[in-house]
Amino acid sequence: MKFLLYCLFIAPLPLWGQVDSLPSQAAARLKPIEFREIPYTYTTHSTSTYRGKTSTTYSTHTGIRRIYSYDGIDVDNPKTELWQYMDALKDADVQYQHLQFDDIVARQQTASTVGASIAIPGLLMIIAGAIEAASYKNALSKQKTAYYQTSTSTPSTPTTTGPTLANCSSWIGYAGTWECMSGPYAGQKTTTDPFAPVTPSPVPTQPIAQLGPPTTVDLPDGKGLALGGAAALLVGIIVGASASGDAGAALLKAVQYYNRALKQKFSWELQPYWQYNATGIRLVGHF
Repeated sequence: MKFLLYCLFIAPLPLWGQVDSLPSQAAARLKPIEFREIPYTYTTHSTSTYRGKTSTTYSTHTGIRRIYSYDGIDVDNPKTELWQYMDALKDADVQYQHLQFDDIVARQQTASTVGASIAIPGLLMIIAGAIEAASYKNALSKQKTAYYQTSTSTPSTPTTTGPTLANCSSWIGYAGTWECMSGPYAGQKTTTDPFAPVTPSPVPTQPIAQLGPPTTVDLPDGKGLALGGAAALLVGIIVGASASGDAGAALLKAVQYYNRALKQKFSWELQPYWQYNATGIRLVGHF
């Protein structure tokens, strides 16, 4: 009877010792994730013009490059390669940071897509506006050239056809009428005495209104299109950069939780025990 009670007392202990705290076979082979931070410097410059003088200002900045390594080997793309190891540990804090990381990446990708869908048409509008502006300027230049050519031209003197003393050498005149007897105008008559002195008559001219050169043409000048494109480009850039959150910081925090959980992982296990002439069962803790 005592042996039966002893068995009933001992039987639940293996189940109690093999709860979820025991790592899975995959988790038992996990290695710590190490990282090192390497500082680097870079230089930027800006150019400004004041009263015709151009000056350039240079600024030096410092950044941090973080390199992750697993089992002594550097990881090329930690944002995609490290999660397979950290998720295998099934730690609650690591899983929460993974959700945070995925949420930040999804919001950044959405913002980039929406921003690009606004900024790219804006850039195309700027290019189209520049083309329209060039066409407008070319058409206006042609109209100005035509205006100056017209304003500097002189009116031509009308030519007179018919028999004159210069083209007819033989004349017969009677009753105030003169008839040409030779040349291409032979047989033609005129009432003007060909032998009378010729007084040139002034040529009537039409006054030209002084309106000045043209300043506009009936074409789009591209300013509205370029302005709208610039506004769309600016809005697209702002939308693309509006996603908040730092995916790199979430990854770093997940790595820290992973390393901490990997060190603290322990489990209980029942093992047979014997020493000299004594045998029994012992409870062993795995860290």
